[in-house]
Amino acid sequence: MLVRNFRLPVVLWGVLTIGGLFAGAAAAHPHIFIDARATIVFDDHGDFVGIRHEWTFDEAFSTWQTQGLDTNNDGVTSSEEMQELADENLIGLAEYGFYTFAGEGDATLPMVSSSDARFTLEDGRSTLEFAVEPQGAYRIRDTLEIAINDPEYYVAIEFADISAVTLENAPKGCAARLEPPRTMSDDVAERLYALPSDVTQLPADLAAALRGVQGAIIVTCSQGAAGSAEAAP
Repeated sequence: MLVRNFRLPVVLWGVLTIGGLFAGAAAAHPHIFIDARATIVFDDHGDFVGIRHEWTFDEAFSTWQTQGLDTNNDGVTSSEEMQELADENLIGLAEYGFYTFAGEGDATLPMVSSSDARFTLEDGRSTLEFAVEPQGAYRIRDTLEIAINDPEYYVAIEFADISAVTLENAPKGCAARLEPPRTMSDDVAERLYALPSDVTQLPADLAAALRGVQGAIIVTCSQGAAGSAEAAP
């Protein structure tokens, strides 16, 4: 949920069930556009420990979102004047996994916030910075899939190319690539649309199958990559 202020939600997630949400997503058109950057962080043992997000909103939404926030009327909307807005956005995003879905195979890694959010406004566009982390350090066995998207597609979150993705402190042998969107299989679609209307959380395997439908960041680590990091002084 991305909020303009503390009264008007842009995405009314609360009135949508998962079945209805995905059923409408196929025909949805985005209303908010984000140019995204992501830093995928590893610890000194070679384990995946978090993602730092940097989301730059389109100019039209940025103008609407920041209207009236220059409270001291100095002609500049500062990060301090936008802090309450940043805090509210982080609270809203937390309810929906921060639009960040990660895992290997059927295994999923629920994300929690690991920093305060911060807004900046530059050249007419607002940028939200925040960080998330799995509930514990995670050793990548082979291939970690990270999907950063709004499942309803009200918000389009896009990475220009792989240069918008950084691996920080990654072990030797780890690399990242961008996977393009893929078509939802008939089997997955049938299972999805058959869910009862009161379902608010997808089964783990179904959530995993949907992870890359809008594209994903793929992080691969060769055998022994994490072990070599552990051996480093």
